[in-house]
Amino acid sequence: MKIKTIELPSIGKRYDFITESNSKFVLIDYFSGIKEIYLLKDGQTIGPIKLNEDEADQLAVILSGVFLKGFIEKRIDIIFKDLGIENVKIEEDFKCINKTIGELKFRTITQTYIIAIIRDEKPIIMPEPSEKILLNDIVVLLGNLENIEKAIKYLKGLVIV
Repeated sequence: MKIKTIELPSIGKRYDFITESNSKFVLIDYFSGIKEIYLLKDGQTIGPIKLNEDEADQLAVILSGVFLKGFIEKRIDIIFKDLGIENVKIEEDFKCINKTIGELKFRTITQTYIIAIIRDEKPIIMPEPSEKILLNDIVVLLGNLENIEKAIKYLKGLVIV
């Protein structure tokens, strides 16, 4: 998008926009806080759309939110590409049953966090080291994908990984 800024002495600023698709519009930002938007089409001016300060702020929030959402979504895969969350159901053959998270030295040994335990369909969020892991618990793990795999093996067999 091309943007041209023109000072309007004693009035405010004028912004002329030309988009990639060659759509053209003008935004006049008055010192009073009022904003006017004009669409330029086939040599004709359509408008104005008048916005008071609150309305302009609301539009700005919506537009910036859309921008930020796209911006974040594009980068989230890069930021969290190796991060995973995995639910592990604790079954009869798991060696971690009736042991506390602290006793297992879980984070130290596996480099993975237990961010929740779901017990009887109720979540225990950010469980304390004193929390025991019980049969049929669902343990929610957070870590990089490689360490999560090791953590699951550790819960099953308690072999130092």
